Amino acid sequence: MTERFESPPGDPPNLAVEIDAQVARGLYSNVVLVSRSTTELTLDFAYAQPHARVVVQARIILAPDNARELIHLLSAQLEAPDDRTALDLAASPPAQASSLRAR
Repeated sequence: MTERFESPPGDPPNLAVEIDAQVARGLYSNVVLVSRSTTELTLDFAYAQPHARVVVQARIILAPDNARELIHLLSAQLEAPDDRTALDLAASPPAQASSLRAR
């Protein structure tokens, strides 16, 4: 099973993003480790098990410009009004997707 997403407004036309079923399930992370060099930022998304070890679930490497844009997109999503409650969550439209521009 593959899902397709259309290009968000402002992105290059005809950019189709595909996500397979395994990736679409997602991974749980309760810890993010960040490291950087002069040319890239590395984000390690990990799961810290109680009284045990921390297991990295995924590593994402970003150029500094993409990291700045990610910060902007995350801030916009977190600041967006969210008037949904547990009672009307199922009736709410799906969240609006945002994306980083390909560089």
